[in-house]
Amino acid sequence: MLNKLSKEKQRLINMGKSGVLNDEELKEELNKIRSEINKVKLKMNESHEEEFRIELLVDYAEMFFRTLPDFWLEADTSTKIRLQRVLWVNTVKVLVFPC
Repeated sequence: MLNKLSKEKQRLINMGKSGVLNDEELKEELNKIRSEINKVKLKMNESHEEEFRIELLVDYAEMFFRTLPDFWLEADTSTKIRLQRVLWVNTVKVLVFPC
């Protein structure tokens, strides 16, 4: 899409050089094309930013599960119970008996 808009921009410039478009028409059309180019670039950046956020979340999840066994060994009982509630919200019921 960006390539297509760049080609259209160049075509307009050539039309202006050859006199097919007067200066005012050229300026107006170039502003429209520049606006479209900026919209496409913004969308590309947003898409890239979203992909970056997803990569960060995946990296965090990998680190979390990689270090979970060590965390579990060092955690006290109340922390283990909270962790179980977070990880297995509706699948595992934790029974706590008073000691």
